[in-house]
Amino acid sequence: MSRPDRKPVYEIRTRFAGPTHPRWKGGLAEFTCDGCGRTFEKQPTHRQGERKFHDQRCYGRWMSAHPEASNRRLRRDWSNLAELYAAGLSSKQLAEIYGCSQKGIPSALRDQGIQVRPQGGYRPKGGFFNANRARTKP
Repeated sequence: MSRPDRKPVYEIRTRFAGPTHPRWKGGLAEFTCDGCGRTFEKQPTHRQGERKFHDQRCYGRWMSAHPEASNRRLRRDWSNLAELYAAGLSSKQLAEIYGCSQKGIPSALRDQGIQVRPQGGYRPKGGFFNANRARTKP
């Protein structure tokens, strides 16, 4: 069982917190919610970016009212997708043209009713060896 010192050299638990801590950022700051105008206090490091909201519900209501402020509801014009795909462009090239991810191209092709080209790769004539099938010697 340990006993506390009568005259400690340094009180770690009581003096190494708050403004005396080397990583102190200034404490809570006051912000105004961009959705409802309410003021709230948060750590400045937790409130970064252009807009600030006091909770997720307020953020959701603001997003519903301002769909143009986010690219979540961005609608792309896929009208010439079939022509570009038929010309032989890869999904990587199409993703660069449309400004989306490479994984978004196959779903856009399916949505448009476009038959996806078979993926390349090595395919032996007899198929790959099936471990469940017993091999017999001729």
